[in-house]
Amino acid sequence: MKATWAVIVLLLASVDCYDAAAQETGKNFRIGYLGSGSPTTSGRYVAGFRDALKGLGYVEGQNTLITYRWAAGKFDGLPELVDELLRDKPDVIIGFGGSQVANAIKSATSTLPVVILTDDPVAEGLVKSLARPGGNLTGVSVMQDEAEVKRVQLLKEALPGVARIAVLRNPDRPRSEVQLQVVKRAANAVGLEVTTWDASSADELGRILSATPPAPVDALLVLTDPMLFTQRERIVEFAAENRLPGFYFWREFVEAGGLMSYGPNLAAMHRRMAIYVAKILKGEKPADLPVEQPIKFELVINTKTAKTLGLTISSGVLAIADEVVE
Repeated sequence: MKATWAVIVLLLASVDCYDAAAQETGKNFRIGYLGSGSPTTSGRYVAGFRDALKGLGYVEGQNTLITYRWAAGKFDGLPELVDELLRDKPDVIIGFGGSQVANAIKSATSTLPVVILTDDPVAEGLVKSLARPGGNLTGVSVMQDEAEVKRVQLLKEALPGVARIAVLRNPDRPRSEVQLQVVKRAANAVGLEVTTWDASSADELGRILSATPPAPVDALLVLTDPMLFTQRERIVEFAAENRLPGFYFWREFVEAGGLMSYGPNLAAMHRRMAIYVAKILKGEKPADLPVEQPIKFELVINTKTAKTLGLTISSGVLAIADEVVE
């Protein structure tokens, strides 16, 4: 009986500690969330973000209010969405959607703390350095240049017979040209010929996918881009209809029926962003919080799609896959 009461006392103490953290001197916190997609395309990440915040003592609907704004892949409306969030006087803003979202927020405020998820914030001019951001922005970097090289190498290793690839990119995305050149050099190193397909909007993507003949290429490689991410089902459908093996930057493409992906886990990175938000709400400054880089990239392969396309993925690549969707 004494042991039982000891357990109960410990549980009550842990609840008291949680309540104390959650109430945080009775203050209600305001968070603005700006996403490049929509609640449909990004719902799972927001759920993980909220769950992580809750574990840190910030509970939506109790001591925390989160206001959401969604660009739905239309980046020309970002400034207005940022203004709407700022009118709510948030304590911190979250920016999910790469440098375009981050720049829209940075252009609107130089003082409000901002937590972003983007490619390379130093190269994009968003922070002074990863170790010491120096301004009002910090967050998580996905570091895609290195990942693009690895995707090309894995594509050739997985499908040795591929000789020509189409690279789909958004030319308006900052660093798009840099990443394209990175891919071209990597492709040249493994004997792949590159054709570039450019789409700077969902409408333009639709025209390209409806007019581009797939015959001249053997596979499709999609460069990292928030707009293309919001159109992932459309792109995967195109690849399936034209029997093109597709290699993508996030696992969500593979979950939608794409062949392969290689990159960091977005859901996990959203949970990391919640940690940054909690630190800022407790008084730490973005300028002093180092930008975090991914410690793991995951390779995901859809073997069902491979069978549908009549492809055999090399055993060596299957052996190193982090997840196989069957």
